[in-house]
Amino acid sequence: MILEEISVSLGGAQTLDKIGLSLRQGEHWMLTGASGSGKTVLAHTLLGRHHYTGRMEFRPGLGIAVVEQQHRFRNLPGSTELYYQQRFNSSDAEQTITVEQELHEYAFMERADAGEWLDDLHIRHLLAKPLIQLSNGENKRVQLAIALSSGPDLLLLDNPFTGLDREGRETLHRLLGLLASKGIQLFLITATQEIPDVITHIARLEKGKWSLPVQKRSSAG
Repeated sequence: MILEEISVSLGGAQTLDKIGLSLRQGEHWMLTGASGSGKTVLAHTLLGRHHYTGRMEFRPGLGIAVVEQQHRFRNLPGSTELYYQQRFNSSDAEQTITVEQELHEYAFMERADAGEWLDDLHIRHLLAKPLIQLSNGENKRVQLAIALSSGPDLLLLDNPFTGLDREGRETLHRLLGLLASKGIQLFLITATQEIPDVITHIARLEKGKWSLPVQKRSSAG
C-alpha cells in the first residue's frame, strides 16, 4: 500500500495534509496522535469513506477490513432500536441478538476455518450470549471475528485497547500476534503508548501532518 500526498478536507477544514506512507508486506504499523489529529480520518480514507486528493495504490486483490472503536448492537428483527455501549439497557437482553446470530449475519460461521477462529478468539462459549451482555474484551474479540469474515489481508483497528482492562489488553496483544502469524497485516490507530510486540513501524500525526519521522522497530515480532 502506497500513499502519496494524501489530503482530506472536512467541513472546510484541512484534516489531512499531504500524508505519505509505504506499507510493505510483513510490516505492521501503529498510528498515534492526540484526539483530532486525523488518525481515524486517515483510516476511513483508506476504506474509501472520504474524498481525498493525492494518490493511493493498493496491490491487486488486497482485502481490507476494519475493527471500529465502538460496536453497534442490533435488536432482534422488527425493532429499530440500536445500542452503542456494552451493557446499556442490559435488562432488555432478551430483545437483542446473540453472538452466534451476529456472526451468521456476516457469514463468519460459514467460513471453513470458523471453528478454528472460534477457539483462537475464545468466543465459542459466547455464541448463545446476547451481544448486549458482553464485556468490553469479549465484544472486541467478536468484532475481530466479524472483521475476519471477509478474509482480509490488511486489518485496521481503531483504538482497539480503549475500554479494556489489564486482562483484556493482554489478550488482545496475544491475538494481534496470532493474526500477524497467519499473514494478516495490522494497522493500529491509537492514542495509547501501549505498543504491541508485533508492531514494526510507529508514526505520529499532529494536526493532519506527520509530527516525527516514521520510527522503525528493529525488535518487533
